[in-house]
Amino acid sequence: MRKYLCCYLLILGVLLGCSGCTVGNDHRIIQEISNRLDTDIANGKIVINEDSHSGFLNDGTSIIAIQFSDDSFQNAVKGKRNWKSFPLDKTVQTLLYGYESDELICEPYITDENNNAIIPEITNGYYFLYDRQAKNGRAAGADILRRDSLNFTVAVYDSDSRILYYCEMDT
Repeated sequence: MRKYLCCYLLILGVLLGCSGCTVGNDHRIIQEISNRLDTDIANGKIVINEDSHSGFLNDGTSIIAIQFSDDSFQNAVKGKRNWKSFPLDKTVQTLLYGYESDELICEPYITDENNNAIIPEITNGYYFLYDRQAKNGRAAGADILRRDSLNFTVAVYDSDSRILYYCEMDT
């Protein structure tokens, strides 16, 4: 009987410990994203957290979706210099959804394992693009699409669903 009780308590402790780790990890992720976006997102809840960073030189893509229960995030980014309102510019449109013209077809950059765009089509909201590879004195933005390697952060807020999609890509 004592063995069973000890095993039960051990398993219970592990399960409770792991659930606490998730909450603590979510808090850490929320804090990091708040710092990177220079916008408080503490009242948001992570609903998607996928990260493929693990390859050579930590290449990969992170996708984090954060749900808000009110318009506090939208109110916080309105008028901020680094945030732009929709429609998306051509660079962000291409990174998230691809681009097609008579002369050129470009697949989206941020995709799932089947090369489908991960971020759903959004019509109302705000977006943020940070080119982590741009050097002082060099253009950022559209320049991203002409490089052999990519290191950028893009965040898109859907005003209708109150979801912030935060993505980092490193190649």
